[in-house]
Order: sequence, then structure tokens, then C-alpha cells
Amino acid sequence: RAFRRALVRVRPHVVHANTLRTLPEARVARSLGLPVVVHVHELPRRGAKTSLTLRAAAMTADVLVAVSEAVAEVVRSHAGRKPVLVAYNGVPPYSGQRRPSSPASVGSIGTICETKGTDVYLEAAALALESCSDLRFEHIGQSGLDEDVEFARRISALARSPVSGDPVRMLGRRPANDGLDRWEMLVLPSLQDAFPLTSLEAMAAGVPVVAARVGGLLEQIDHLETGILVDERSPRAFADWIVRLHRDPDLRARLARAALDRVRDRFTVERQGAVLHEAYLAALNLRHGPPPVRRRTLELV
Repeated sequence: RAFRRALVRVRPHVVHANTLRTLPEARVARSLGLPVVVHVHELPRRGAKTSLTLRAAAMTADVLVAVSEAVAEVVRSHAGRKPVLVAYNGVPPYSGQRRPSSPASVGSIGTICETKGTDVYLEAAALALESCSDLRFEHIGQSGLDEDVEFARRISALARSPVSGDPVRMLGRRPANDGLDRWEMLVLPSLQDAFPLTSLEAMAAGVPVVAARVGGLLEQIDHLETGILVDERSPRAFADWIVRLHRDPDLRARLARAALDRVRDRFTVERQGAVLHEAYLAALNLRHGPPPVRRRTLELV
């Protein structure tokens, strides 16, 4: 009720529902006749629940926005005739200062869960240490809200590296730059990922990325050009690439330069904002009809 009263009071030009979790609020806006843009950041698994949720999103929205083509493909299959735009996540220029640590360190960022592949990362760390005992491994991120007790115990055991006396440092929640300033590479062994910001932030910082070949990561990274895409989501496959990159500074430097160029060319905040502005105007026109003249600048509230 409070949200409905706020909408009645403010009467925004457009309501931007940021993620599928905000569909209840989007429906309130829809009931008031306000133009609605639903922004889908998730890459849900196909199934009955996903179909119902995406159909509800399509019925609620005037325009749907996806964070990647991988997400858009799923959304379009349920959107009917509703327009679906792709607005790639954008990141600002890197604001930190690179000071690679000695001994060299490898890092991963993400919620501690199976979806983000925390277990695969820790197992890969143990395997990589067998070949490169001088490496150090760190992880930034907090436990998931729906954490499985057995999985948490397994992660705790894996973090105490059986190969080296120096365990993997689980740093908890902290700014990404705390790691990106120092790490030699970033490892993302996700089970699925719509279009992660973590990899883009690493690319913008000049940190090579070793990632699973899944979801929107294929739209960020070209294998052996702007990063590494690992076909087989196994600890051994990731460990092999970690060791190879550690031993090849020329390859790391080449990947880092190309990745930075990719981010500057495709994944800026300005480019993301331009597509969202297009979505807002489309929602206005679809709901109210195109006026003879419409201001090109919308006020954000």
C-alpha cells in the first residue's frame, strides 16, 4: 500500500522493475496505468516455474530488458510480441591501483554457493598448488542466504588446503578492488551466470579472467583473445589453466590488454544507459502513443 501511495503521489514517467524479484511492485505500477520496464538480470533454468515467472513479467511489462543475449533468448520465448532489448551491464573505469602481490595470488569473487562454483575453485586451487606451490589463493564473497549446511562444511574443509600449509584465504564481503588490485588472475567457475559484473570489473582492471564457458560469459570473453573460457567445468581443467597463465606472463599481458579494450568498447555505463533510455521511451510510446514531440531526457526518480 505504501508503494502504491508513493506511485500515486510521484506519478513517474516510467517504472523500472530491476530484476524479476520486483514483479509484485511492477504489477502495482501496471494497475495504475504507468509504463513499466522489467529488467531481467537472472538466467533462470528452463522449467514450469520459470515459464510462469517470465509470462507474468511479459504480461506486466511494456518493454523487457535483458542483461545479455543468453538471457534475452530465454525471455523472448515467453514474451510474445513484447519488445525485448539487450542492455549489457556496464562498469566504470578502474579506480584502483594495480600492485601485484608477491608471491603471486589468484582470486575469485562471488557468493559462496554451488552456482558460483566455490567448491570447484577451491578444488582447483589444491590441484594447482601441486604444480605451483608458490601461488596463493583468495576468495571474496559471503555465504548464500539459502546456504546448505553440508556444502558449507565442505567449503570449510576445502579452504584448509591439504597440499600447502597456507590455506585459501576466505576474505568474506569486501570491495572487489581489494583483490583486483593485487591478483594475478580472476577465476570464475560458475555453473551458470547471466552476465556477471565481476568479470567485467576484472577486465577493466587489467586482470586476466579464467571463466566457465556458460551463459553471458561467452558474450564477454573470446577464448585466448580477451580471456580464458574453460569448456569442462572440472577442478582439473581450471587448475591447468591457472598453472599455464601463471607460467606465461606474456599471455597474461596480452589477454589483459585485449580485455580492457573490449570493456572500453562494449561494456561502459554510458552504453548501458543509452539502451535503458531507449527502453523507457519505447515504454512511454507503447502505453501512451507517440506524441508529436517528446522530450529526449527523462527525469529519474
